[in-house]
Amino acid sequence: MLCSRLLHRRVLSLHLLPPPNHRAMEALKKALCEAPALRFCLLSLAVAIALLQLGWNWGRELTTALLCGMAACGALLWVLRHRALAYLCSVGTVALWWSMCWREALPVRIPHRLEPIPALLAGQIRQVLRDEPPVLRVLVEGELDAQALPPVQTRVLLHVFGTDGTEPWRTPGEFLRAHVRVRPPTPAQLPTDFPEWEYCAHLGAQWVATAHREGVALWAREGSWSASLSRWIAQQRQHVLHAIAQLYPEWLAGVMAALLCGDRSKLQPEERRAFALAGVAHVLAVSGLHVGILAAAISIALGFVPWQGLRWGIFCIALAAFVLLTGAQPSAVRAGITAALAWGIALLQRPVMLPNLVAAVALMTLLLDPAQAFSSSFQLSTMAMLGIALLYEPLRQRIQELLPWMPAGIVQLSAVSLAASTVSAPLVALHFQMFSLLAIPLNLVVVPLCSLGMLAGILSLLAYPLSNAVAGLYASAAQACMLPAMACVRTAAQLPIAAVEGWSSVPLAFGIQWGLLWLLWAPNLRVLLPRALTVAVLTLLGALAVRPQHAPMSLLREHILLRQLPLTEGTLLVLLDRYPHGKPRPDRALERYAQQLPGHLWILYAGNSSEYAAVRIARAHPQCTVIQAPEHLLRALLASPGHPGSAATAPTEGHAGGAPGKTAPPHLR
Repeated sequence: MLCSRLLHRRVLSLHLLPPPNHRAMEALKKALCEAPALRFCLLSLAVAIALLQLGWNWGRELTTALLCGMAACGALLWVLRHRALAYLCSVGTVALWWSMCWREALPVRIPHRLEPIPALLAGQIRQVLRDEPPVLRVLVEGELDAQALPPVQTRVLLHVFGTDGTEPWRTPGEFLRAHVRVRPPTPAQLPTDFPEWEYCAHLGAQWVATAHREGVALWAREGSWSASLSRWIAQQRQHVLHAIAQLYPEWLAGVMAALLCGDRSKLQPEERRAFALAGVAHVLAVSGLHVGILAAAISIALGFVPWQGLRWGIFCIALAAFVLLTGAQPSAVRAGITAALAWGIALLQRPVMLPNLVAAVALMTLLLDPAQAFSSSFQLSTMAMLGIALLYEPLRQRIQELLPWMPAGIVQLSAVSLAASTVSAPLVALHFQMFSLLAIPLNLVVVPLCSLGMLAGILSLLAYPLSNAVAGLYASAAQACMLPAMACVRTAAQLPIAAVEGWSSVPLAFGIQWGLLWLLWAPNLRVLLPRALTVAVLTLLGALAVRPQHAPMSLLREHILLRQLPLTEGTLLVLLDRYPHGKPRPDRALERYAQQLPGHLWILYAGNSSEYAAVRIARAHPQCTVIQAPEHLLRALLASPGHPGSAATAPTEGHAGGAPGKTAPPHLR
């Protein structure tokens, strides 16, 4: 009798509980209601994007006056307790500030690459982006005096070639003068091109310049405390990289340098691609994962400190040192501020609302540096943290309901991985045209191993100045953790089902990630099957909608004039040198693009650079016919309407009377 009553109460309680869908929606609505900073940030971004798209431009003076007036009006309305009007005024002020900064910071978008012109650059190094002799890449802010333009105050992305690592002007804060060749950044023309325009946009650079080491000189050395701190941090980074090279074997040194110091210059292209295909490339970029691991380790290590305020101060100093030594990357800075604020709020015995905290940190970052809105690193890290903040708890509860026998640690890791990838995977596919199908299971294995390897690596670096034997012991432990992780990544990258590349990865990422959430909250099998069919159909339709269309295409490359024409049995590429009788110059992006073209590929070329590209494409493409054609024939094809390099801009010299190949291409459509 007692058992029947207990069973009746249990069944009644289950009936009184809301269904899983309602519980998830209630949790999500509660999280959104507790995040006023998130709502404010989203509304301000929408208004700023609308102002930018409308082409609004009143000049800097008038815009500044309008900003001051709107800020004062908002403060007055807040004092008079008109909260709604004050809120709208604040949104308009922030949106106006963002749109004004974006309009000034964004470089000019030119569809084709322009020829660089000589100029004189005098300015201060703001950031060292790559220091790997013989190449140095820095961000310089100062005066640019070009021959064809008046002097302007701007930011320049400067590439210096021929460096040997001993130059006195290689650290941030130094003033330099350089004879450069400058041009506007070029948008990506092919899917395999480097997105130079987007890269310059998030750096706030309006120009791209190149110089040789002999044309660069130290102008002045700043003696302020910030410049001295920047030089000291650069020296310490070099010491850390030297210690990593001494402690770890060559096959692991590049990965450990990226994991511990944020320096990915030593990574091989094969390693980067393997991590990207496996869906665990985020472990190589210092972000919230690394800061969270270090924050947890520091909080455990400081457990013996009795005073909470002192513990929080040491925690903030340790996190700041790690963020600065890893290059102060935006994702690491955001994660460090979030962790410090979360501990400070908990110290004040206030509830920590993670969605509101993440949105507030993102809002402060964009207010201080609006150009970060165009940074893929900032976008991915912020969206991943928002996904964890909004979806982690509903996902954890649902997985625990479906799999009650699974250990709590695996449930938490699965919920974190699924919550982060649900929001960030579509954005990754949109930026890089790649979606990993094995990301979630591999993250459950690779992330814990890399976390242990990172902690052991930090201990080895701390012990290295004291004892080489102790440092070597910790380095061996880190190597033991990283060895199976690297094996999993390499094995997964070799599988044919590892990832989907191209624009079809975007609808697949949306359909699979969000469709998986919809399937998880299906109450029974009768609802699960129609939902699975709906997700599959919508995903397939999206993949077909973004499938690349083989249409005629004409591009003005750096050294080659390109025209692509669809054929009944494949594709025809016409390549013609822009600089006749010049040295052969490689075009790696064009080679990778042509190697991926389906069907038979015919290449008509004339010129040294075109011949170099055609030969490399033919070696890698399974069905390729290379034909050296007369230059006047190629010029006629390139001079068709709509091509940027018409007969007026086509070269006038080249290979004289090339002999045609054995196989002629079929008729054009």
